[in-house]
Order: sequence, then C-alpha cells, then structure tokens
Amino acid sequence: DHRLHTVGADWHAQVCAKLTEHADAGPLDVGPLPRLFTGPLLGNDTALTTAQAKRGAFTELSAEAVDMESLGVAQAAEEAGVPFGVIRIVLDRWDDIIPEAAMAGMGQNGDTQILPVISALMKKPRNLPQQIPGLIKLGKSNAIALKQLRSVARGLGPNLGFTLV
Repeated sequence: DHRLHTVGADWHAQVCAKLTEHADAGPLDVGPLPRLFTGPLLGNDTALTTAQAKRGAFTELSAEAVDMESLGVAQAAEEAGVPFGVIRIVLDRWDDIIPEAAMAGMGQNGDTQILPVISALMKKPRNLPQQIPGLIKLGKSNAIALKQLRSVARGLGPNLGFTLV
C-alpha cells in the first residue's frame, strides 16, 4: 500500500483543541508540544529510509508523515466508513537517514529487536562508524518520543480527544 489517509475532521479538531489547552496549562514533561500535523498521512508498507524518499513523499503526495504501523487501522476504518484518527510522534525527520542496522531490527509490528541489529552490525564491521551515530540518535529520539506520547495521552484524557455521546 502506498496511499494517503486523512483523519476524521471532527476528531482532529477536538484533539488539536485539547492539546492546545493542555499546552497552555504548562509544558509537556519533555518540552514543547510536538508539532501538530494537519495534512494527510502516507500509509506505506515499507519504511522510507532515505531523505530523498521522504522528501518525495512530501513533495509528490503532500504527506506530512509516513506511517507503517497504522496502515491496517486506516484501511479498516476506510472500509467500514468510519472516521480514522492516529496520534503519532515521528522519530525521524525528513532529512534523517535510517541506519541499515536499524532496519534489520524492525519487527513486523514496529517493535525493535536488538539481536538482528547487533547481527547486522557485526556482519559489516567497516560500517560501524557510519551506523553507530545514527543508531544512537534513533535511540534518543525514541526515548523522547515515548515521553511525549505519554504526555499527549495524559493531555487528551481517557477518551483520547473523542467526545462520547
């Protein structure tokens, strides 16, 4: 799949209002409120690991972000005719290159498996100087993203921004 998915407009407006309210009450645990994307999300079944591929997704498709993990939910919502919404904290910027070793450790459900990462590093020891800084940066970004996501979830409350009727 390589399609754009849009979120439900009402839910999006409620989430933005709630997060703005939360941010006005004080900073998130890890700093300022992450940028709220208002554009479409590109659902893709493979990772975009180069700056060129990410830039192409934005310039050619106007995608604000690329997401692999929510693709199934987006497709199910579309098929069921119900609004789709996703809250994502993006780890890598459009100009970041994802190290090859990191991709070796990506599980099918998006989790990180450390042994394949180590194995990939050991198979190409000459590439260690290029791989290690990128892996460290991804690890730090992941830790920050998890803290931001927890803070966003607290800010949205138990219904994650949905107004239940």
